[in-house]
Amino acid sequence: MISNYRFASIALSILFLGTSFAISSLQPKEPANPQNPKTATTKGTFQLPGDNGKLLTTYQLGAKGSELHFTLDSARFDTYFPAPIDMYVAGAKERLLILNFTVQNPLNRDQKLASSSFQFTAISPDDENFEFRGYLLHATKKTHLDQTLKPAQKVKCTVVMAIYTEGPVSKLMVQRGSGAVLRYDLTGKVGKFVSVFTRNGIDLLDSGTTLQKFDNGALMGPFAINFEGMTYTNDAIKGYKPDGGSTYLCIDIAFTNVMMMPAGIGFQYFRPEIVLQGGEKLSWNSDLINRTNDASIGQDVDPAASVAGRYYFKIPAGKVPEICRFTHNPSNRTIGLAIPPY
Repeated sequence: MISNYRFASIALSILFLGTSFAISSLQPKEPANPQNPKTATTKGTFQLPGDNGKLLTTYQLGAKGSELHFTLDSARFDTYFPAPIDMYVAGAKERLLILNFTVQNPLNRDQKLASSSFQFTAISPDDENFEFRGYLLHATKKTHLDQTLKPAQKVKCTVVMAIYTEGPVSKLMVQRGSGAVLRYDLTGKVGKFVSVFTRNGIDLLDSGTTLQKFDNGALMGPFAINFEGMTYTNDAIKGYKPDGGSTYLCIDIAFTNVMMMPAGIGFQYFRPEIVLQGGEKLSWNSDLINRTNDASIGQDVDPAASVAGRYYFKIPAGKVPEICRFTHNPSNRTIGLAIPPY
């Protein structure tokens, strides 16, 4: 789910209409804006039933008198998208589709460009619609885009959509108002992503493989997580020593914020679980602590900054831990960390 991810509050916001269409006649070239003589108006093709849109091809969308020219430049998948105002993170049962496109005003009068200028819908292999309902972003600044387009003015834009987790994007619909619908088959044309939760760079899975250690590729929510050590101790933690022959297992994780805005970290965002030899599961004590003073961690982390946290478990006498399963609560995605014998 696309998220505005802050400590003490998680505001989740989700994001994508449709039919089909072939190239016919070209729109006549309009005179360039005299205040911007270097920008020439593109030629946009009309859409007719049955045609598939093509990347890097300009199409004219909208009813007569409100036409805008639309060029889909590229598309890619990911699990997150950093922006200075919004935090986009793929939630449970979704991945992000990021569309980059160019819009130009072909008319000889001003027109508005905003989130409502186009409708985007991705249709899953089982025919479920995923509609874009978020903000239109400036392609380079990644800020909200809501402006007036002068005659012949051209703007690079981005939208971030939450869509289904598996399969290609064979049906992407783009429409302006009640005008003709432009249909794209993006199979094999969407840029792949890197994650411990994918095997092919396309499908986003709920579970990653069991790792010998986390590295900075283990990206969960707004954080890159890095395993930094594992120790057993009989010392007191939070004022209590292990009893009855038990021992504490401490797992040290660094959380680095990969976003462009602060992100919250605390016990509520991640859930570790120990799997003992034989399959028995050992629940965690619902705390994330500072490694030096055992204080509970609950704070915002600045962009590119890190927090060094520790999870600890009381291991009963005679029990052997094998795996720590580590779950990101908002997305419910889990990876495993192998625990060496002691």
